[in-house]
Amino acid sequence: PPPPPVARPAPAPLKRKLEAAEETLARITKEVEALDLQLSDPALYTKDAKKAADLGEKRDRLQDKLDEAEAAWLACAEAYEAALAAA
Repeated sequence: PPPPPVARPAPAPLKRKLEAAEETLARITKEVEALDLQLSDPALYTKDAKKAADLGEKRDRLQDKLDEAEAAWLACAEAYEAALAAA
């Protein structure tokens, strides 16, 4: 007898996960851009070195989150594309 059919994920739930991942990615990207703008002000470093250091640390943490969000988005996009191809 032929092997049983392989269960494939439905595209619709994967599309929702992809959209949610895109929203997360966009939100974190905006946060990083806002921090970059603050950190680009040379006066920050002379007026408030502690704040500059804190913002730099926050920027580093957000970059880690951004990297994770990009990886999650990529995984969702690949799963969605695979589901569409299999449908």
